[in-house]
Amino acid sequence: MEALGRLAGRGTLARLVPHLYDPDVTLRNVAIHAVVSIEQRATAAGESLDPAVQAALRREDLVDHLLTTLRRGRAHQPPHGRGDPGLAQGGARGAPR
Repeated sequence: MEALGRLAGRGTLARLVPHLYDPDVTLRNVAIHAVVSIEQRATAAGESLDPAVQAALRREDLVDHLLTTLRRGRAHQPPHGRGDPGLAQGGARGAPR
């Protein structure tokens, strides 16, 4: 499915969109990434967002899943400004300062 996201065109969306609601979180996340990749390429080429994707993005269960995923992702990141000070100043870890 990842390869489809990188290589496939919009004709593949009809087969991918149902996986956006899959109960398997891993499959659902891979489908989200594939659909987003396809749509990014299409909209960058001047096409409008696919109507099936628009409808999928309006479903409450998909929105809830995306919000939950974002919250989990933020929980694993250090708070803003609390990372390695050497990296924040453009230095490499372990480099002399």
